[in-house]
Amino acid sequence: MDGVLLLTNPASLSPETKAEILRVTESLFWNEDHVKVYVLGGPGAVSDAVVKQIEDLRTVTEVERLEGDDRFETAAAIATEMDDEVGTSGYVYLVNGYAWADALAASPVAAWAGAPVLMTKPGEVPAATLDWMEDHGVTNVYIVGGTGVVGEGVKTYLLNEGYIVERLAGDNRYETAAAVAQHGVDEWGMDPALVNLASGENFADAMVAAPLSWWTGGPLLLTKSAALSQEVYTYFANAGWIGVSGWSGCYVIGGPAAVSPAAYNEFRDLWKITNDWSTL
Repeated sequence: MDGVLLLTNPASLSPETKAEILRVTESLFWNEDHVKVYVLGGPGAVSDAVVKQIEDLRTVTEVERLEGDDRFETAAAIATEMDDEVGTSGYVYLVNGYAWADALAASPVAAWAGAPVLMTKPGEVPAATLDWMEDHGVTNVYIVGGTGVVGEGVKTYLLNEGYIVERLAGDNRYETAAAVAQHGVDEWGMDPALVNLASGENFADAMVAAPLSWWTGGPLLLTKSAALSQEVYTYFANAGWIGVSGWSGCYVIGGPAAVSPAAYNEFRDLWKITNDWSTL
């Protein structure tokens, strides 16, 4: 199941999103392929009017809303659809449901691992999350983020319930993203030569980058806007020589307001230095 992740205004379908849906689905429509659009979240997040506008697009054959009574139930509903469509691996990435940065860093790695991203409260795992894990045979839980975002009590509780639990964390969101990226390389065979970069100061670009990172097999790093975060330098230093396939590439997601020209240039130069261009 291939797809892209798009954003919309809550009350009406954003023109840019409508145009992209039409662009992506046009050839599928003429091939008489089934084109399904998922709307994530309840009417408070994405209105019924938006659903109707999508249903009215001639290239779309089905629209399905995945929702719950709260964000925790919605995450579980999305995980269930993932399991129904492509299956899941018995692993789960668990993130604070009230903080976006760790979830965005985890999403590409989770997708690569065939694992859903589920949400928790800082000090308590909601019933919707626990029920999903029990119902779907989860054995391993990766907690993403430090004890300030997902408390140690959550880890202890899951361990006592018989889960294998590991925490992926750093001192801040940039270190955590780098730790998750390295985990994706070490544990799941993601390609360190195909790192993607997005702002850690705004959620939108990093969120829509998740399918791209999954498609390329490259993990996602976060940076501050004005200058490249030191944690990105550290990740590259730990990766060492990464041009093992004879080439490498990276995507910077977002315009200069999200990742400044200075940060972009630092990232480009770091990528060049890290690779031995004499072999190209």
